[in-house]
Amino acid sequence: MALATALTVFVMSYAYSRIIEHFPTGGGGYVVASKLLGQKAGLLSGSALLVDYILTITVSIAIRRGCRIQHVAVGLAPVEVAP
Repeated sequence: MALATALTVFVMSYAYSRIIEHFPTGGGGYVVASKLLGQKAGLLSGSALLVDYILTITVSIAIRRGCRIQHVAVGLAPVEVAP
């Protein structure tokens, strides 16, 4: 398992270094996909990033509200002390 993890890290590092060489000014997934794979791939990548950003915010809000509700519910529940 350790060897597989090390190999995966090496492959990803190599791939990222190649992308950085090709796009030294950056640009993100949308620019890289558009330039290397075409406009449709760039559109797909940009859409996926947009969905990711939206879901990150909504999940964070849902977790925060869930914690608040749980905190209030625990505060209202009777506390029992075991002997």
